[in-house]
Amino acid sequence: CFMRAVIAQYLSAGGMLPQLHVQLDNASDNKSRWILGFFAWLVKIGWVKEVRLSMMMVGHTHEDIDALFRRIAEYWARQGRVSTPSAFMTYLREAIP
Repeated sequence: CFMRAVIAQYLSAGGMLPQLHVQLDNASDNKSRWILGFFAWLVKIGWVKEVRLSMMMVGHTHEDIDALFRRIAEYWARQGRVSTPSAFMTYLREAIP
């Protein structure tokens, strides 16, 4: 849980954290007043001096495996249905050059 991680960092630092770096995906939910308000609240109560938010560009991903699965999904969407295990393996080989 994110809050547990913040509390653990706060306690291990013995007080206010100088900076909290948070990387979020670029979903609109992560830009809501609730998310931004939560980080403002951490500053207001003195747990963090500064919060730095980073958001990936649209279409980018946090994990390499997500990008790999996206390439496979896009390939399959163009090629159509997979009906046999051998066709599945062929699609995998063709989707991932």
